[in-house]
Amino acid sequence: MAFWYYYDESKKKQGPVNDAQLMTLAAKGIVLPETVVEMEGGKQGVAKQIPGLTFSSGAAVPPGSIGSTSVPPAGQGVPPYSPGVPSYGQGIPPHGQGIPSYGQNVPPHGQGVPSYGQGIPPHGQGVPSYGQGIPPHSQNVPSHGQSIPSASNTSTPMPASVPQQSRNVVELLELYYKKFVNTIITEVLLFLLLILGIIACTVFSKIMMEIPDGVKEIIVFASYVSGYALCFALILIPFWIACLWYMFMYLAWSIIPEENARTTPNKAVGYCMIPLFSFYWVFVAYQGLAEGINKSLAARQLAIRASAGKGTVLGVLNCYMWVPYACVVVFGVRVLFQIQYMRSVKDAAIVLALARLNEPKPR
Repeated sequence: MAFWYYYDESKKKQGPVNDAQLMTLAAKGIVLPETVVEMEGGKQGVAKQIPGLTFSSGAAVPPGSIGSTSVPPAGQGVPPYSPGVPSYGQGIPPHGQGIPSYGQNVPPHGQGVPSYGQGIPPHGQGVPSYGQGIPPHSQNVPSHGQSIPSASNTSTPMPASVPQQSRNVVELLELYYKKFVNTIITEVLLFLLLILGIIACTVFSKIMMEIPDGVKEIIVFASYVSGYALCFALILIPFWIACLWYMFMYLAWSIIPEENARTTPNKAVGYCMIPLFSFYWVFVAYQGLAEGINKSLAARQLAIRASAGKGTVLGVLNCYMWVPYACVVVFGVRVLFQIQYMRSVKDAAIVLALARLNEPKPR
């Protein structure tokens, strides 16, 4: 995997970033075709020279000189000056040759010319009447407030199997990943806060004996309310985490072409919720997702890969989550593997989605 540096608008050097991150920056418009980029340990150039890079306008840059060997050396592949142009006087017939004399090959007067009215349809035939063939007023015209497609949205055809535009796919994958990680962090912090609250109540129970009864009742009431609120949040947040996880899985499965997909996005997510059968299906959903993305990337000769091994480990840990007492130990390890697996799938799926933009739409 190559690593890149780029210079922002203030001419400051940013990076390093990998191939997937560079394609994401180009899709968001942060890296422009004229942005100066530098390969780690390599030479410097502009972003439009990087092969296969898709910018926010939706157009892919053909292979260039940075990271590519497809540019011929100077002087090779260039035709000689003015090939195929005859020298002065060569290939020109003598004066008068090849030119018909006056009257030759000219048909007599009137032959081949239709008489008046011949070949002309009667009046009104072939001409649409008033209003025919003209769409009613305001059809195909967006109403006030409706979005008008920009040039960047219409310049590149989108493959039918990809449900969103390129920017939307990239933004949704990034959004689901960030929200998933942030929600996990919030869950851990709330759990630690609840533990600290229990410890504080135990430590300060003796001190509360000296507090007046009126104040003591207020403190006890506030402790109960905050404790129940924390417990309620700790119960609801895992449901939101599960929703983010399955939305991410569905979107990632929908990017894989049908010929490389082991199953459909609906089955990949829905069968994970079937009791007992899910012990088998999680391996199809997790490991199969990474394998399908990797097959599609290999077919397009892209180097980045999703981690299928982490998907297998995640499936094993998911089964251990149902074992009593073992789930307490396995939970933390499973969360760490889940975040790492999610990150590798996200980076590979973004590259695949951007690469499929340049493919012709199937007819």
